[in-house]
Amino acid sequence: MKKNKYLLKISLFVFIIFIGVMMVYKISTPVLNNKDIKDFKKTCSMEYEYIDKIKFIYNEAGLEIQFYTKDISDNEANHIVRATQKFVSTPNFLDYFSGKYRKKYKNITKHLPNDYVPPATIIIHEENNIVPNFKYSSSTPYINWSSMN
Repeated sequence: MKKNKYLLKISLFVFIIFIGVMMVYKISTPVLNNKDIKDFKKTCSMEYEYIDKIKFIYNEAGLEIQFYTKDISDNEANHIVRATQKFVSTPNFLDYFSGKYRKKYKNITKHLPNDYVPPATIIIHEENNIVPNFKYSSSTPYINWSSMN
């Protein structure tokens, strides 16, 4: 009986630690998710059947757009980059992201111009591959993307 109580207490403690770690992870990796981004995700998933999932994450270094795909070619990766470029270079997206970034990282942006938007990275992961297969980076206004491979 005492052994069961002891195991229950340990299980409860581990569960509480797990929940705490998950909450810290969610807070430390802010995700962009407004109506335009949801529409972009839906459009890309329908137009490019090899895309499984898309994430827009930002941190101190800037914006990171993660694509999780099936096995793709260089040409298909270029299609993803062009579609993303069209979306993220719009004034609506730049204003939205700039506002979110400024609000989250006030200490970084307080001495920067009001129209500052940090650099962005597109990372394309293929299924069953932990290391990204394709990486591209760009500075504002996200028009010229260069390969980081």
